[in-house]
Amino acid sequence: MKGSREGVISMPVKLMVSFLIIALMVPVITATVESVQNGMDDRGMMDVAEQLRSSMSKVSSRNSGFILQMELDVPDSGHLVIGEGSGRTISVYKDEQHISDLVTDFVVEGGPKILYGNMLLQISNGEYGIIVREL
Repeated sequence: MKGSREGVISMPVKLMVSFLIIALMVPVITATVESVQNGMDDRGMMDVAEQLRSSMSKVSSRNSGFILQMELDVPDSGHLVIGEGSGRTISVYKDEQHISDLVTDFVVEGGPKILYGNMLLQISNGEYGIIVREL
């Protein structure tokens, strides 16, 4: 009984082609996953900055003497800088790299402040703008 030897040759070739395709796809998939992870981290930093801007906006729309306390949790990989330039900017940084700026309708008094980690903030109306202090 003579059998066909095509399977003996074609099986290793099929396996080799399959492994080659998988080997070529791994770097692409890894880069895609890394890109998605970085985008999620950036969005997390922007969400924290938006939360801070929203709280500061609430205080600016109230009467003088209004005080708001809030807990702010800035991810470990980044920090926020409030009051840069004209005092109306919240700058977002991740891994010491500038991601974005949020412009506010009000001035933050007292010059630039760097916010990082988990902190409790007191936000109040000042004579010329918003005052942000860490408690």
